[in-house]
Amino acid sequence: RDGRLDLALIGWTGEAPPDLDTVVLVDEELVAAVHPSHPLADAGPLTVSMLRDLPMVSLPRGTGVRAALDAACAAAGFTPRIVFEASALPMVVELAGRGLGLAVVPASIPNGPGILRLTDPQLRSRLELAWPSAPAANPAARALIEQARALGPPGRSAL
Repeated sequence: RDGRLDLALIGWTGEAPPDLDTVVLVDEELVAAVHPSHPLADAGPLTVSMLRDLPMVSLPRGTGVRAALDAACAAAGFTPRIVFEASALPMVVELAGRGLGLAVVPASIPNGPGILRLTDPQLRSRLELAWPSAPAANPAARALIEQARALGPPGRSAL
């Protein structure tokens, strides 16, 4: 936003700021990953309020997945109880699979521990290509922006 970067990949849950243009590359449902012995493993779909006070494993703040989790928990009146953070999604899933806490992860995560749908609300996370609304000076950035725009209208999944 301050002009130091021509483009950025951003994890997002809300609307992009008005001074940025974006194209959605991935828009994905988030689910809960739990060890088979977790108390909620057989609970079926979970509501966000059911996560209150549970030990959780998460990506750090600044990621779209974490922003979605934090926002949903705040709307339900609580702060998630994060007991472990890992900067790599496979490690978050591994820690949940070892029983160290419930993890909220993208639904596409392969070969994870027990997966439960999250409802009320359903959580989503997006990965977007973003750039300043002002035209880019860098010719390579301009070419990539043109390609991104050709993939689809802003706010729609390009993949």
